[in-house]
Amino acid sequence: MIEARMRGLAQALTLAEPTATLPNIGPRLLMHRESDALLMLDDCEYLMRVPIGGDWARFVCSGGSVVVAVGLAPLPAHAPQDVVESYVVDRVAEGRLLLGKTHVIPST
Repeated sequence: MIEARMRGLAQALTLAEPTATLPNIGPRLLMHRESDALLMLDDCEYLMRVPIGGDWARFVCSGGSVVVAVGLAPLPAHAPQDVVESYVVDRVAEGRLLLGKTHVIPST
């Protein structure tokens, strides 16, 4: 059930398996305050809120690209950094982390 939902999310973001060339999924980020970014999904009227830090926000707002990753296995909420790093390495090795790069939507 979780995997099916995560695959649906990855499809809405047009992400690719880690063995593929990292796709540019286009501008999908809106900055909301210095503590949140909003991630746009294809064919969805809702935005996904992503908590961020100040350094990350400054990097992205200055034109930096970031990678969006969707894992197909659960990861505990508030997992410590070493658990997250191990999760990423293991899921990439298994082909169960879907990826794409994005950037901030230009303001008009």
